[in-house]
Amino acid sequence: MKNQYIISSVLLLCLFSLESTGKDKDNFLRRFQKNPANQVESSNTLLYKPGKSVNYFWNQTDWMMAGTSRMTYTMSGRISSRIDSGFSNMKTTYTYDSQERETEQLNQSYNSASQTWDNTSRSVTVYDNQGNTQERRSENWSGTAWEINYGSRDLRTYNGQNLLTEHLQKEWNNTASDWVNTNLDTDFQYDGQSRLQNYTSKIWESIQWVNDEKSLWNYGMDNKPNQVTIQSWNGNAFVDSNRVIDITWFNWSGNLDNSAPQQYTMQKLFNGNWANYQRYSVTMGLNGSESTSIEIFVNNAWVFSERFSSSFDEQQNMVIQLDESYDMGLSVWDTTYAYYNQNTYDGQGRILETITYSWDNTLNVFEKMMRSVFSEHSVFTGNQLLYASSKDLEIVPNPANAGEFVQVSGLEGNYSISDLTGRQRLSGFIFGKGSFSTEGLSPGIYFLLFQPTKGQSQSGRLVVK
Repeated sequence: MKNQYIISSVLLLCLFSLESTGKDKDNFLRRFQKNPANQVESSNTLLYKPGKSVNYFWNQTDWMMAGTSRMTYTMSGRISSRIDSGFSNMKTTYTYDSQERETEQLNQSYNSASQTWDNTSRSVTVYDNQGNTQERRSENWSGTAWEINYGSRDLRTYNGQNLLTEHLQKEWNNTASDWVNTNLDTDFQYDGQSRLQNYTSKIWESIQWVNDEKSLWNYGMDNKPNQVTIQSWNGNAFVDSNRVIDITWFNWSGNLDNSAPQQYTMQKLFNGNWANYQRYSVTMGLNGSESTSIEIFVNNAWVFSERFSSSFDEQQNMVIQLDESYDMGLSVWDTTYAYYNQNTYDGQGRILETITYSWDNTLNVFEKMMRSVFSEHSVFTGNQLLYASSKDLEIVPNPANAGEFVQVSGLEGNYSISDLTGRQRLSGFIFGKGSFSTEGLSPGIYFLLFQPTKGQSQSGRLVVK
């Protein structure tokens, strides 16, 4: 039997997101993996957000109540506060700037002795003049002042054609009490058609930047990338190390960071020859459901390694998500580390219930783990044009992997992303025909609100797997 305290703690952490337990891929594979964008659009015309959630954990025989959550919203439909009572007695308050971008999440705990809410932690987001996220930091309350616990800075520079020229990342160093460099993508080169040809990645070592990798992009007769070669720095020069070949596309938008390949093969350079390493493929199903398979090359043959599947109903609601690994000895899909989330909606698209199942190695079945029951939904009819699904808003790719880049109709403007409870998770500004990163989003369904620099606000559903 699982420990009740651990499950209740996990429940409160995962309440408003569908957490993935999938294994991390190497950086290049995560960057290049995309998902198809030809999803069925939601038929919902109004936005409903729950005002209450009753949360449970499974004790092997019955659902045991872990607590409740109360949510309030602004007039524009953004969450303004959430109070979790029961095991946590926590309160979260959200602050936005004039462009409705989230700037702070303040976490407080209830002090029963003084009957007051005491500060515990907060997250702060700062934007640059172009609307890019410049800084994200987490702070803890010492009792008298805020102290930075960890944080990151993401700085981007563009040229006159709105093409990325530099991407600098920094992290907060507690020992030095200062921001320090970590990674740098630079020396971007484009051809006359604004197609990326190559760029260099560097890492910070003590006092200087050191070359790490160089990416070289080739294009076919159809004007789509057909091969990507990664070169590693050997101390004196860049030399070939990995490459991606046999690329086919569900969707190619003209931008490397927001298109959807159907399949590709990864190779590594071994003893002067290219050797197969991994293969990626996607199969589509009803209502945009899909199955992504990753294979590895073993003994001159391709063998399954991992599979990620998602199914959707006719309203484009994610119903089931399943991650599996392959048992090569038994030649079967192994559910040892598998889990899935099952969501229930009513006819108007209001989320009613989320149940998380995990595989029980003792019973060899999927076992209930967590449950949230939603009620007291609010409908935002006055913001129907802002939040209703729009035929004019194209989100590519959709579904998207957490951490990859997404483009919105190839337009410039402000965007914000909220989860099913209305809690804003990301916001920023898309410059030119750029894109935004889904870094930090857990698998699940999100509402994307986009305000172009010209024209009316639009919205749609973004699915992250």
